[in-house]
Amino acid sequence: MKVNAGLVSGVRWRLRVQFNDEAGAPLPMTGYTFRARMWKKDLLGGTPVFEWKQSGGGASDGTISVALAAQGAIDLTATKTQHAAVTAGDYNWQLEDITTAADPVRLAVGRLQVGPDGTLVTAFWAQDSFDGSIATGIVPVDGAAIAAQAAAAMLTASLPPYVRTNANLVSGNYTLLVGDIGKPHVFDMSSDFGIIVPATFGEGWHMSFDIKGAGAGTFQAGGAGTLKNRWGFYKASTDAHGGLWVRGNADGTHAITKVFGDLEP
Repeated sequence: MKVNAGLVSGVRWRLRVQFNDEAGAPLPMTGYTFRARMWKKDLLGGTPVFEWKQSGGGASDGTISVALAAQGAIDLTATKTQHAAVTAGDYNWQLEDITTAADPVRLAVGRLQVGPDGTLVTAFWAQDSFDGSIATGIVPVDGAAIAAQAAAAMLTASLPPYVRTNANLVSGNYTLLVGDIGKPHVFDMSSDFGIIVPATFGEGWHMSFDIKGAGAGTFQAGGAGTLKNRWGFYKASTDAHGGLWVRGNADGTHAITKVFGDLEP
């Protein structure tokens, strides 16, 4: 499986899901009916907090468009009004093939994060049951040129089926890699360490972290980059969880990176 994820802010949610065959070529998805649902973190069942429906949706449901299904792509969208009841936080989400309503097929499950202003912050798949590859990215809905730019900026990370997304167990100071995009990183260290964010990362690069060991991790900006946090906190201790994403990088050497989660001075 392949996972792509890009980040944008906006007044609507839009996620594009691309299906490819095992050779990497777009896989036509015409004739299928899809549904996507999301639940609060640590839940994956019961009443969802939000749904995207291809047909039969209500006023508070998002929409699934299959206009590009012949090219293997579907779009999940929601207006600001439709997702207004969804509060900020971490969510699980699931994409299903419900062509046969009595026997739905789960294609993939993953994690979404909704920001304080109601925008999508991160989106990635955690596991899937699809033989080819599935890619998803949060893209702007206003302006084809912006959407194309965001899509071009998405980078790919490998993901085996039914395995937590590319957990990186690392030791010592760790400099993040371009290929780490979208991956949860589990740090199991006995002593304190640094997590360096290169200044060359492009807008939309992101990752999540979990501090498993006794050692605390401190995020550091590499080169001419800049880290941002509302409280000026960049240290994560045992059991802390969070992530970062690159807000912008105008010249390719001055990444502005937001760090969020369970942080301390």
